[in-house]
Amino acid sequence: MHEGPSVANVLKDNLENWRLGLMKWLAKVTIIRISAEPPELYKELNKGKTQGTHCLVLCSFFWRGFCSVHLGLVYFCMTIELARQKRRKGSMNSRSRKLMLSPVQHLYETCSEVFADGKAGFVPPPKDIERLRSVLDNLKPENVGLSADMPYFRATGSDEVPPPVTYLHIYECDKFSIGIFCLPPSGVIPLHNHPGMTVFSKLLFGSMHIKSYDWVADVSYSKNQNTHHEDLAALQHEPRLAKVHADSDLTAPCKTSVLYPNAGGNMHCFTALTPCAMLDVLGPPYSDDEGRHCTYYNDFPYATFSGDTGSLQAEEMEGCGWLKEMEKPESFVVVGAMYRGPQFVEN
Repeated sequence: MHEGPSVANVLKDNLENWRLGLMKWLAKVTIIRISAEPPELYKELNKGKTQGTHCLVLCSFFWRGFCSVHLGLVYFCMTIELARQKRRKGSMNSRSRKLMLSPVQHLYETCSEVFADGKAGFVPPPKDIERLRSVLDNLKPENVGLSADMPYFRATGSDEVPPPVTYLHIYECDKFSIGIFCLPPSGVIPLHNHPGMTVFSKLLFGSMHIKSYDWVADVSYSKNQNTHHEDLAALQHEPRLAKVHADSDLTAPCKTSVLYPNAGGNMHCFTALTPCAMLDVLGPPYSDDEGRHCTYYNDFPYATFSGDTGSLQAEEMEGCGWLKEMEKPESFVVVGAMYRGPQFVEN
């Protein structure tokens, strides 16, 4: 519910209006006084006296100078006061506009500001990270026109084949993209990476399991004699060691998660436990032309391979696993759909 202005603000506005009115009155009085000569000069001239008249003329000159300086000071103060009030009104109008913005418009404009200098590897400053995270934390399913009873979230797959995932495209430019993944129960988004990106993920509703990794640098591998032949046959690229960042369930409402180019769980996968919707902001988005390909991975337990861990200690190996590249799984089907939620105006 909208609240009216406080008593303190009303009194402050009245005081400022009174002060501005007083300065305007002083300016008018000064103008009137400038147009008049000192009364003594007229008395002397009307009497026809000429002796000492030059002194009176000199006094008149100083009188006019004094009044001109006074008027200049008054107008200078008025100019400062008007500029201050203009800034104050502009700030109030800006705050009022933000309150009136739709959540999607607010999200779009915040992304435009946060990723204004976006490029591969760019990480926004911490204050901008928190600003965008706050906008997403307050976003609700109805703000983007979603509800759990929509067709996107109906279970249609089998136990062997995960159901299709629906992607609602909201916006994309060369600096960032906004979209929503709609997962039915048992829907899966396989393990994949985000090269050179900062990604915000907001679970709008539902529950899902997330598992994410970050790379462990400068670790090579060697085949373990206990490795099964079918596992080795599946290896097409050299595996890399990665550290588990998260392996847990998420249930909405929850805080927005953020991953970075080299931290925060840059490689992740999702499995829907219930119908759920995940809104993603990618900065910058994937681009084959710029070398930001989406790469998929299989993960293997750490014991599958022995590695040259270099300076890493044994305790640092806990929670690690091996990731190897693979082609996009045939079972992963993404269906594009039109975003039908509240619209926004592009700047």
